[in-house]
Amino acid sequence: MSVPRIGKVAGSSPVRSASKPQNLGLFCFVQELMEYYVYVIQSDLDSSFYIGSSADPYSRLEKHNRPHKGYTARKQPWSSKYIEKFSSKKEALLRERFLKAQKSK
Repeated sequence: MSVPRIGKVAGSSPVRSASKPQNLGLFCFVQELMEYYVYVIQSDLDSSFYIGSSADPYSRLEKHNRPHKGYTARKQPWSSKYIEKFSSKKEALLRERFLKAQKSK
């Protein structure tokens, strides 16, 4: 599957969690069964993109648009451009890593 290039993209790098979980307890097991999402948001200020992942992308977008410190604070407001659903956090993080790698090509 070919992914179109979307220009300069920022995101929560590096994505280390896509490897084996550190803690093999009940929390990790339950977390793997939860739906997870990869999202792409775009700054209304300068049209830059940000790639991230979350269990709740809509509340995550609200957090990106609230006053805070960090990359997304400087480029508010943000609007949602793309959301992709996965059956586990691991799958979502692998996809997030793949999309972020495409921005460097």
